[in-house]
Amino acid sequence: MLHSFLLLRPSFQSIILQIIAAVIAYSGVQIIAGLIGFEVPVFWQMTGQGLIAFALSILLKLPWWWCFIQLVFGPLVVLALALQLPGWLYLVGFFLLVFVFWNSADDRVPLYLTNQHTDDKLALLIGSKQDVAFVDLGSGFGGTILSLARQLPTGNFSGVETARDMSCFSLSLKSRSRATGRKDISVMQATSVAVLILLKVMYFHAI
Repeated sequence: MLHSFLLLRPSFQSIILQIIAAVIAYSGVQIIAGLIGFEVPVFWQMTGQGLIAFALSILLKLPWWWCFIQLVFGPLVVLALALQLPGWLYLVGFFLLVFVFWNSADDRVPLYLTNQHTDDKLALLIGSKQDVAFVDLGSGFGGTILSLARQLPTGNFSGVETARDMSCFSLSLKSRSRATGRKDISVMQATSVAVLILLKVMYFHAI
């Protein structure tokens, strides 16, 4: 059973550990209330739950950021409810998180936006090649493709992205490529990381 649990994605592991921690914390609160008649405030209940989930996450060697999320999740929920913010704010926040971090939960690949320094290094690396063809696997918003296209006007550049929100990425890339005057910049959607790996193997085999 433990082996099956360890094969799950960290996001699912964290949810299960939070549920286990909630059961333990609630049971502890009920025992305390029954023994000494003391009602533990909700904030401290959630803090206890977070500490239990944090300890379990460390024990099972989850990545450090998941351990941190486990620790602060419960208390932050209580504090957020205490602020009495409009319900639509939570809905907007949820969709923003899904939009940005969907691949993290599905493919374990976090959002990473390449900076200009990296783009310049790539341009320097491939700039000596004639008629270069460049494929960016996991191209995101296409920033690297566009940056290289500006610096290497004779190259051909393509991007592949697994994000479900491909229409947004494609629209962004097309509009920005028009601004550079380039028509040889393309983007496609891959349905999984396996497809990305296959494309990568095929590409490097071809060259």
